[in-house]
Amino acid sequence: MSQVMDEAQPGPVSTLYQDSVATCSEAQVPPAVANMDNRQEQVVDNSCHAAVKPARLMSLDAFRGLVIMAMVAGDVGLTQTARAFQGNWVGPLLAYHTEHVEWVGCSFWDLIAPSFLFMVGVAMPYSHASRLGRGDSMGRISAHVLLRAGILVVPIVVFSYIQAVGVPGGILPSRPQSNFGFTHVLVQIGLAYPFVYVLVDRGLRLQLVAMAGIFVGYLVLFAAYPVPGPGWFAHWEIHTNAAAAFDRWFLNVFPRPEPFLHEPGGYQTLNFVPSMITMTLGLMAGELLRGPRGTREKFWIVAVAGVACLTLGLLAGEFVCPLVKRIWTPSWAVYSGGWALVMLAGCFWIIDIKGYRSWAFPLVVAGMNCITLYILSGLTKGWSHSAGPWSLRYYQIAGDYTPLVQSGLAFLALWLVCLWLYRRKLFLRL
Repeated sequence: MSQVMDEAQPGPVSTLYQDSVATCSEAQVPPAVANMDNRQEQVVDNSCHAAVKPARLMSLDAFRGLVIMAMVAGDVGLTQTARAFQGNWVGPLLAYHTEHVEWVGCSFWDLIAPSFLFMVGVAMPYSHASRLGRGDSMGRISAHVLLRAGILVVPIVVFSYIQAVGVPGGILPSRPQSNFGFTHVLVQIGLAYPFVYVLVDRGLRLQLVAMAGIFVGYLVLFAAYPVPGPGWFAHWEIHTNAAAAFDRWFLNVFPRPEPFLHEPGGYQTLNFVPSMITMTLGLMAGELLRGPRGTREKFWIVAVAGVACLTLGLLAGEFVCPLVKRIWTPSWAVYSGGWALVMLAGCFWIIDIKGYRSWAFPLVVAGMNCITLYILSGLTKGWSHSAGPWSLRYYQIAGDYTPLVQSGLAFLALWLVCLWLYRRKLFLRL
């Protein structure tokens, strides 16, 4: 298969725990949740004048934790568990919302990737302000942005190269050619990140114009591409759209065992272009939350903006282009961004306005080490899905609920690793 808060130095940590990629925390670990009172911290800028950093918002960590934990729940077998309980309405409903829809439409699972992209955008103004406060020049900041993007994109290409040449000693056998792909969520974030970062501190008007330009431009690109089927919406059918045609050219530039025809699920490299709309919505939300407005005013702006985006996205999905996550149609970019805004507003209201914080501690732990949780879930996916003699499913110790027990234990184990790191202020950052 990639990522919000004020930056601060968390103290001595391992060299692996360096500057954060945007969806992971850019700040020191917060105090114990019981003591989280949004105290303002003092930081001295490069001109030696004191400046007050905005109070840390626990809701941002919690929302990020909610997103990553939802994703990990799928990796540890929640979907498979849901399929096992088809006797009542709960099983089918849970199964639907823990899988991606085939093409047009939306499930809860489809909102995970947009939420990642959205939170990357939210992080940008915090990271940018922190680096300016440390005295970084714009040139240095720009270089850091490109480095972050490269860290997300290049490893996928490197791994493909390793697959092609093999590893000495037969650890990984060589292949005559290798497949390259750029649809992984981390790669998509890396491709979009530098372009959206250009909009930081550029004002609401320019940000809205940029989003509108991407919306219209990407719409025209698809509409201008000739398609075999009748009707306007045929321009967004699987494998016969403009982005699919681009990949048939672009991906065949790389060495492959056979010519590339299409990605089975319909995902496309160019998805990163409209995904910049979703990321920019996050950027706008981040700048609002860092700003001087009152807490309740911020909540209402985020909530109303979320409802507006949901409404506009649904209308666009009905009359302009279909809601398709797999090719990230412009209507989907706005609609999914609306859901991210609404979920963020909900977390903001419950945690930072009403003060109900203790319940969110598990989410904060996951959100502060989201990359660690992401990696560990991928490494342990085999066991959590396994039914071999080393697994609980093999012995059926809990009957029909054994898959749920095994998945739950795997999920708990991953979270406990993050808790151990959290207590020691260790945060895996790219």
